Amino acid sequence: MNFNRILSPECSEIMEKQFLIDAFAKGEAWRLFKIIGEFVEGIETLNDIGPAVSVFGSARIRADDPIYKKSEEIA
Repeated sequence: MNFNRILSPECSEIMEKQFLIDAFAKGEAWRLFKIIGEFVEGIETLNDIGPAVSVFGSARIRADDPIYKKSEEIA
C-alpha cells in the first residue's frame, strides 16, 4: 500500500524524517560516542604541548621552488 496517496505531503515528510531518526538511533549512537571520545583525547593531548605553531605544506610546490625554500627558513 502506498501511504503517500493517503497522507498529506506534510505528514509524509514528518514520517520520513522520523524514520531517519529511528534508523540513526539504532546503530549510530555508539559510533558518535567513539568519535566524541577521539576528539576529547586529541584535545587533552594537545593541551599538554603548550604554545605551538603548525605549518601545513602543499604537494604542488617543488622542493627547488623559492617559496618552498623560504618556508623552510621560516619553519
